[in-house]
Amino acid sequence: MLRLISLCVVALVLSAAFCGTAAARQIDAPLLHLTYNSGSSVKLEQIAGDCDWVVWDATIVVDSSNNITSPNPACEPTLSQTITRFDVLGHDLGSNFEHNGQIIFLFGDTIGATSAEQC
Repeated sequence: MLRLISLCVVALVLSAAFCGTAAARQIDAPLLHLTYNSGSSVKLEQIAGDCDWVVWDATIVVDSSNNITSPNPACEPTLSQTITRFDVLGHDLGSNFEHNGQIIFLFGDTIGATSAEQC
């Protein structure tokens, strides 16, 4: 029991010393600023969806009789066409890695455009 208490005390002392050192380093560190340079980034490709979300105007006009007067808004097609090809409308944040010269994207929760089987 005494040995366990001694180990706990040593762990607390080491942890306090480490935290104190880390805090001191943070105080002495210079402040860093992130600056966005306009035009320094460019959209390469939209991963999910059939229409480019930035360009697509999905405005639908409903008249007084509840008729949709603009059912087919203009669409700039994406290369992936994930709704048409895979029934994937959207997904949560993903992560990517390189494998054999290709970039692989992995995603968790995925939203389909049509209803799927009930769980």
